[in-house]
Amino acid sequence: MQMMGFAWIFALFLVCAIAYKPLTKPSGIHWFQFLYFFSSFWGQFGPNATTWLLPGELFPTEARAMSHGLSAAVGKVRKEKKKKKKRKYFAFRRQFIDKPSYIPGCPGAG
Repeated sequence: MQMMGFAWIFALFLVCAIAYKPLTKPSGIHWFQFLYFFSSFWGQFGPNATTWLLPGELFPTEARAMSHGLSAAVGKVRKEKKKKKKRKYFAFRRQFIDKPSYIPGCPGAG
C-alpha cells in the first residue's frame, strides 16, 4: 500500500512538474487542481493508512503508548548527547580559536 501510494504521488507530481506552464493557464487550472487533489488522495490512502490507521487498529493502546514514550525518551537522550558535544566544541573554540592574539605591525589584529 505504501509503495503504491508513493508511486502514484510521484507520478502525479511529475506530471504537474512537466506540464506546469499549460496547467497553470486559466484553461488548464482545473486539471492542475485535479492532479493535486488526486495526489492528496493517494497520500492518505497509501502512506497515511499504513503508518497511522493500521497500527491504530492492530496494536493495543498500551503498546502504542509505550512505543511513543520510548521514542520520546530516545529523542531526549540524543538531544543531551548533542548538547554535551556542542559544549565541548565551544570550550575548545574559546580556548584555541577565539583566543585574542597580538601581531605587531598587523592592523586589526589583537
